[in-house]
Amino acid sequence: MSSGAITNKVVPRFSPQQQARSTAPELGEAIIARPLNMPAADNIILKDKSFSPRWVNYSVGEKESTLRFHQMKAAGYSVVSPAEIESGLSTAYETVDGKIVNGDVVLMKIKKEELYAALKWNWEKAQRRRGFRAMAEQGKDFIQEDLRATGAPPSQLRKVSAFVPGQTELNSLVGTDTDVKKK
Repeated sequence: MSSGAITNKVVPRFSPQQQARSTAPELGEAIIARPLNMPAADNIILKDKSFSPRWVNYSVGEKESTLRFHQMKAAGYSVVSPAEIESGLSTAYETVDGKIVNGDVVLMKIKKEELYAALKWNWEKAQRRRGFRAMAEQGKDFIQEDLRATGAPPSQLRKVSAFVPGQTELNSLVGTDTDVKKK
């Protein structure tokens, strides 16, 4: 290492508060730290707890297409009215035709049951796409986790595993050649 190099030993340590005060003294103790009020659905609380809110693009492009808004309506989302909000909505929104709008997004809601069903379906679809071997590995992890929870000794954990058929067995089970490739 050359002399004069900056290392952890040479760099003085400052807390983030000290750094902020040294570079911007106007950020003294009297200033209370808080985030800016950006439109985020995760801090909006609806009166009806069975719904989940989401900001959805309302107008996109030069011709202000409302395609995404209508796709979300078709998927089960509906517009949130100001009367449905309990808390968490910033003051940077406007109400246009009964819709809560912030720039090019509109606040919509969907039943949590429908949302969770869609999320579960997407997760299961992703699992199917992962392939048979990856799912078998996940099954092995679940078995190991369950065995650990029973208090089984580590020597026993190595003796139990998920059954993973070979390519020939898999083909006979499925009936055709699959996308599962030998590694």
